[in-house]
Amino acid sequence: ARAAAETSGITQVVLSGGCLVNQRLCAALIQGLTASGLEPILPLAVPPNDGGLAYGQAVVWSWRGAYPRADYPKRDRIA
Repeated sequence: ARAAAETSGITQVVLSGGCLVNQRLCAALIQGLTASGLEPILPLAVPPNDGGLAYGQAVVWSWRGAYPRADYPKRDRIA
């Protein structure tokens, strides 16, 4: 991450995924990123695991319903 940050100039790292539920792993990741001069961004309002994925899917689904396009599948055809 540090090498990519040095090349791109980006200093923030967005973290997500089920591994962040593990407090030891999450703390070590935050400590390592911070020690490298990077700013970790953690999910606060939505869980980092499958709950966040389900939330994102629901948001996309509701957006598609509000702004339908001809190339999107019809609602009755989605399982």
